[in-house]
Parts: sequence; structure tokens; C-alpha cells
Amino acid sequence: MDVRRTGSGSGSQGDDRRKPRVSPLRQRMIQDMELAGLTPATQRTYINAVCALQKKTGCRPDRLTEKEVYRYILWMREESGMAKGTFVTQLHGLKFFFYRCLNFNWPLFTTKKIRLPRQSRLPVALTQEECQRLFAGFRKPVYRFCSLAMYTLGLRISEATDLKAENILASQMLVRIVGKRNRERAIPLPPSFLHALRRFWCTHRHPIWIFPNAKRTGPLYHKTLYRAFHSARSRAGLPVRVTPHALRHSFATHLAESGVDIRSVQILMGHKSITSTQIYTHLTKPMCLDLQQRLDGMFGNASQKGGSHER
Repeated sequence: MDVRRTGSGSGSQGDDRRKPRVSPLRQRMIQDMELAGLTPATQRTYINAVCALQKKTGCRPDRLTEKEVYRYILWMREESGMAKGTFVTQLHGLKFFFYRCLNFNWPLFTTKKIRLPRQSRLPVALTQEECQRLFAGFRKPVYRFCSLAMYTLGLRISEATDLKAENILASQMLVRIVGKRNRERAIPLPPSFLHALRRFWCTHRHPIWIFPNAKRTGPLYHKTLYRAFHSARSRAGLPVRVTPHALRHSFATHLAESGVDIRSVQILMGHKSITSTQIYTHLTKPMCLDLQQRLDGMFGNASQKGGSHER
């Protein structure tokens, strides 16, 4: 069976007809991921990685050969334009599926070294004024407050949509987040944001989720948040390269600009390595202005002479 969801056929139960069934292969992968202790966000990412492979090849993934998967990974790296971080997560998802779930002992996932894409893009960070314009562009409070949580707490989109009432430790003014690879971190909760969250929660009073979906059956769907974000981005006049993840980048950049030391930013972001955090120091305005002044003092005279028309 493939990993995509399948229809339930023409059974007699009305509810069953409305609910898509999960294929046995997909269910097996989910069970293996749960056994491995992967977070729901990581599970979704890994499943999407296998679904993307199936869509690209047009074949059930468990019927692909090692050579076919090799060509797909080569395409991801060389032709797709995929960012380095996305490539890594997609690769991990494929490895989990073939090596852990299917027990395919391919050298591709056991012994071969796979070089990452060469490009390393700088993260996109908004100014505080741009963030305010963006938040004003949301039409529904649930999307506005979920996006505001990403910016105020530095959350990934899955961490924001999956935020539960039990994660808000109001007595300690902390938010407990379980992020990538099941790593837990505590983020200080600004009093103003706590009050705003309480006012928003009173509009739906869901016993579990801070940001429930429209049917109140679970957390906010990623796709609906993405659509709302894109509409708000358009109303704010921001470029299309601004994605929801830019709010997390903006959180880290603004902390660095305000003088918070890089080690503290690393802890708040949940980065395993400080090298992942240090990139935000390149985006701070104080550093850019300081470097501009230093470079102008060092090379300004040469530029003036080089621009002269004297012979």
C-alpha cells in the first residue's frame, strides 16, 4: 500500500464515508515513528517527505529501487532549489521510511556520504514595523494570535499551532515547548502576551488547544494558517519570500539587536548548536551599521580616488 490517505469506499456508515482511511503502509510508518518517540511535527514532516517522493516518481515508495531513490535525492539537491535545512529534513524522512520502517539495508542510507546543497541562505527577518503591519493584515483573531505567538515566543509553525493550555505555565510566567527531536525548552512569557492570550482563549474556551481549528476537533491546520498568512502578507505589502518562519527569525534577530547574548538566544530558539544561532548576528542593524562605518573608514579613501575621473 502507498503512504497516501485512501477513500473509505461505499460502506454503510456515514461517518466512515466522510473520514479518509490511512493506508497500512502509512499507519506502519506512523507507529514506527511513535515508537521512536518522534514529535507529531516531525512525523508530519517525514510523511510529507515520503509523499513528495511518491508524487515525483509516480510509484508506490515501497516498490522503488535504491537507484530510483538515489536519483530522486540527487534531483532534490541539484535541481529542486531546495534550501539546505529542508533537504536535510526530507533526507531524514526518507531514511527513516526505507531503513527503519521497511528495513531496506541500502548503502544509500547506511554507508554512502551525501553532500548537502551548496547554497546556504540567510534567514528572512522582518523589522518591528513590518511585523505590526503583518499582524494588522489578519482578518481572524485565531490566525493573528497564532502568528503573534510565533513572533513573541520564537516558535516554529508546528509549535505554535500545537500549543496547548497545559503548556502555558502562568504561575511561573513560562511557556513549555517540546520542539525538534523531542527537545524541551522553556520560554519566558511576557505579561502583555499572557493577558492577550487569555482574552483570546475566552472567545472559544477549548479545554485543550490554544488555537483550535474551525471544527474544534484539534489544533489549527497548517494549510489554513499558511493561506491566512499569505493574505495578510499581501495586505501588508511584504514580499512573497516572507513565510511564517520569518516570524521566528525576526524573534531571534530582534533579541540579538536588543543586546541579548547569543547563548541565551540559542536556548530560547532550541538550537542544538550555537552555529545555527550565530547567523542572526549577521542580520542585526547595529552590527551592520558598525561594519559600514568601519569599512568606510578603511576603504573610503580608496573608493574616492578610484571613482575620480582624473587621468
